[in-house]
Amino acid sequence: MNKDYKRRDEIIFGGYWEDRYKYGGCANDTIDYKQLKSLIDEDFIDMDECQNDSPTTQDFVDAISGYEDNVLFEVYAISPQRDDYRVTIEGIELTVPMTDLDQFIYFIEQFRYADEFEIHSDNDYFYIRAWWD
Repeated sequence: MNKDYKRRDEIIFGGYWEDRYKYGGCANDTIDYKQLKSLIDEDFIDMDECQNDSPTTQDFVDAISGYEDNVLFEVYAISPQRDDYRVTIEGIELTVPMTDLDQFIYFIEQFRYADEFEIHSDNDYFYIRAWWD
């Protein structure tokens, strides 16, 4: 696991600020696939890591294949001062065109057992959010 927390936080948050971690040593944000890919490529996230009953990082990557531009990941980063320093995905947000009903159903099947699962839509898109506690 890469311990360069300043680089890790640059990828996730755009920079390192020590006070970000003052409440329990954990900081949250939402990242896109490009940021997740950087975390993976630079060894900041374990592909087998998961938040309780959530899919693993690898499961998330596999599930969104082909939809990389339509996804956001809710992540938390643990302070470099803690022994359990890491980055973990705890949620996913997907935007699926109404014309892609098969993909919409696939994502429902993949993520419907999350602790929080929401679906919204407008005239053009389905919006799916899944989050694990």
